[in-house]
Amino acid sequence: MIKEDLFSFAFIKKSPFFGSCHGMQYRVGREGEEEQLVACVYPGPYSYDNTPEEEKQKKKFDFSPEGYEQAKDWLEMMYESHWKGSDY
Repeated sequence: MIKEDLFSFAFIKKSPFFGSCHGMQYRVGREGEEEQLVACVYPGPYSYDNTPEEEKQKKKFDFSPEGYEQAKDWLEMMYESHWKGSDY
């Protein structure tokens, strides 16, 4: 699902990446002055900007290739534990 290299760390350096998988919307991008990598999952059908903050689940990672791999692992775990087989 997300573990495939659908987006690269080089892409994330320039712009956040938005995607979806079976009802799970996600965003991965740089945030804050500390330049952390933040992964976020949220339910559809609305866009990231139009989804209330309380419906978003976020996790911060180091802004590095290793943090990028950890973010992808976290997105996969969120999908497996919360969305796979759901009615979203």
